[in-house]
Amino acid sequence: MSPKIRLGWSPWVNLQQFDITYGVPPKNASSSFFEALRRHYDLKRTKGVQFVDNPHVCKSPIPLYEAFFVVRHPLDRFESLWRSKCRDGHGTIGGHPVRGLTPEELFAYIQEHPEDDPHWRRQTSLLGNVEGPQPILLPVDHFAEHFLSKTGIEMWQQNPTHGECPMTLELMTDVMEHYEADLFLYERSIKRWEAEHEKSHSV
Repeated sequence: MSPKIRLGWSPWVNLQQFDITYGVPPKNASSSFFEALRRHYDLKRTKGVQFVDNPHVCKSPIPLYEAFFVVRHPLDRFESLWRSKCRDGHGTIGGHPVRGLTPEELFAYIQEHPEDDPHWRRQTSLLGNVEGPQPILLPVDHFAEHFLSKTGIEMWQQNPTHGECPMTLELMTDVMEHYEADLFLYERSIKRWEAEHEKSHSV
């Protein structure tokens, strides 16, 4: 059976109460984000992260409000993916058999199926081409802080993974080359965050 391709998957979650949209790719604190929303609004969940029967939260193909896109360093994201899905996971991601794969085997699989699943799709691909005002890049390191300041909702870490991901220098280089555009995106998010905070502290 061929894996289920999820090209139509969208990272955009609109919070009507706050007129704000967050784009949160998998492995970028998405579990923490959705658990915070579920807890705050007492929401039910279906498979994945689709909320049902509520007037507060909705997903959409494009942002509906002021938008923030959460970005993670691509090497950290890959390592987290391997730990949670290959080392500690339950067999598949969206139909892809990844349980027990080594980091090298996982990366080889990603190279064969680069767009098939949002867990390993490039963050630039998930961001897409948004018309109108561009989403503001938000480093995952400051996501919880930003979310609290915008909504008053606390975000607690969910599904943390621990331990090292055994990667050779060659594999690290290959992963970084594959996700080169994501690294540029992450560096932009850090520079913007630092500039904003420097500006606020100088006022």
